Amino acid sequence: MPQFTWTSRDSLQVARTGVIEAPSAAKAAAALAARAVKAQAVLPLTPASSMAHEASAPLDLSRIKPAEVLQTLRELVNLLRHGVDRQKVFTALGAGTPNPVLAEVLQDMGQRMQAGSPLFRAMAAWPALFDAVVQHLARHGEGENCLPDCIKAAHAYLEFKQAMDVLDLALQTQPKPLTQALKQELASARLLACLAAGQRCGLPLDVNFPLAAQHCGDDTLAARALQAWQAQGFAPQASTGDNGNRAASAATLHALGGALVAAGIIQAPTWRQAAAAVAPGDLAALLQGLTQTRSARVTAGIRTLQQRWAFTWRAALSATTVLAAAILALAILS
Repeated sequence: MPQFTWTSRDSLQVARTGVIEAPSAAKAAAALAARAVKAQAVLPLTPASSMAHEASAPLDLSRIKPAEVLQTLRELVNLLRHGVDRQKVFTALGAGTPNPVLAEVLQDMGQRMQAGSPLFRAMAAWPALFDAVVQHLARHGEGENCLPDCIKAAHAYLEFKQAMDVLDLALQTQPKPLTQALKQELASARLLACLAAGQRCGLPLDVNFPLAAQHCGDDTLAARALQAWQAQGFAPQASTGDNGNRAASAATLHALGGALVAAGIIQAPTWRQAAAAVAPGDLAALLQGLTQTRSARVTAGIRTLQQRWAFTWRAALSATTVLAAAILALAILS
């Protein structure tokens, strides 16, 4: 069946992209409307790319290791900085990987780009590998002619996200009543990491903040953050990043800090101390520092929890052993 790429914006004007299968563009638009997605554009994929995808068996993406995705992004940054044409770069990447599944993914992305699709749409065809945050950063990099810097920021974000996923798995092995606070910390760390990546490549805050909130992994925290963000009334022109070689204004720092404090993500003294520790207006470094501090707290909290839980089990086993010995002794004496 033919495939179509679509783009839309949600109620917060955050861009969305994806791929859908349908008999025609009109039916694709109707299917999206049934999902409450107001598509701004529905474009067919190239016949060659579509037929190649249909002819092949579904790829087992679980055979692609997270480290291989990170390596691909690192190599992509190097190739782009050395002037390799972006429409040919994935041919080189695919030829250089020993993983046949990843090679096929990269070949598909290369075919899409050679047919005229931008990088972010090629990534959108493989959302299990390149999530919406990575796609947004790539789209911004292409539009602002700073793609290598944005892919580097995407690499840093994805590397941190993978580390947080490992911590999340560790939390799932612990008793739920004891992990609620750490889960909140983990969601806050995800949000701050996304903000830091977007700010590092100059993604406007009016796009970056809703994007970070919606991908923090906690619906309750996301709702609080979005409500706090809207209450601050961010203006797009107030959002600056490293890419423009401009420091964030005092008003921007005050508004962002106010939103993060109001959402319960950080405390006001923490924000002020972190801001004082970096160069004036260096919002990317400020957010990166907060992210690292939060992730360290989560890691330490999980370690403490694991130690306490192990001690509890050891104590319970010791008590059970003593009780069994006492029962046995009573039985012998009687």
